[in-house]
Amino acid sequence: MTNPLSHRAVLVTLNQRAWKGKAADRELAAQTEMNSNAESGSMTVIKELTPKHIIQPIRDILRIGRQEHYKMTSPGLLRGQHLLPTSMFETYMMVQGEMGDQFFHAVNDFLGVYPDIRSKARVRFGTAFKERDFPDTERMREYFGYNFYPSPVPEVSDWRLDGVDPKEIADMKATINDSVEEMFREAATALYERVRESMENLMRQAKNWSAKAPGAMLRDPTIDMVKELSEMVCDMNVTNDPVLDKIGKEMLKEFANLSGHELRRDADLRDKTAKAAQRILNKMVAQKKAA
Repeated sequence: MTNPLSHRAVLVTLNQRAWKGKAADRELAAQTEMNSNAESGSMTVIKELTPKHIIQPIRDILRIGRQEHYKMTSPGLLRGQHLLPTSMFETYMMVQGEMGDQFFHAVNDFLGVYPDIRSKARVRFGTAFKERDFPDTERMREYFGYNFYPSPVPEVSDWRLDGVDPKEIADMKATINDSVEEMFREAATALYERVRESMENLMRQAKNWSAKAPGAMLRDPTIDMVKELSEMVCDMNVTNDPVLDKIGKEMLKEFANLSGHELRRDADLRDKTAKAAQRILNKMVAQKKAA
């Protein structure tokens, strides 16, 4: 007996927080409005509380962590939840664990120089300085966090609630089951869309590439995205869709070793690659018509 859908994936929540290093100053904005004879409330003044290069490493890690999170998941039942295939669980936990380690290392580096930033702020901001913009170091540490939580996909087959009418329980079970099934359908649809978009981009760029046409470049990010997706399609196929399984295997065969450098210098390879991408798109069109 095959596992139910709820056994093929988990729900994951990624929570990130960081001090923005910025502060809106309404008093300064009001002064600017008055000096400019502007309407009240028409201006906003944002103060950069720390030099960008000092806080940027933290922002970069958060961005990459979010990218990795979205790359391996699809939307879940609730806002903030995402569906993660169990076949990618270990990879996800390892990647996010490493991102969390990098994040807290960068936070410690920032907190090491923060007292100096805070002490120099009076000079940097002059009369625009406000004590409340710069909490002490220990309080500042609380502004940062990086956590990720897995949880099971809801199963309601043996759901009992004391004091609740059995009919209401049955209605709630049906609603949740419908929501779970819809979530998995949407995950398959989202994966088809990712494949379609990557294949169309690859095919178009392989067909149109020319050293004399800078607007039609065969870009390395496109190649990298295709290679990355080729390695993930089968694992992300949480509904065991047979067409997605075939597409994933074909992508792995055709694109796992793509090289942007080789494609740009070899017209025959570009033609072969474009045709392979078109074959996959044709399979997707045929599947859509059959559905």
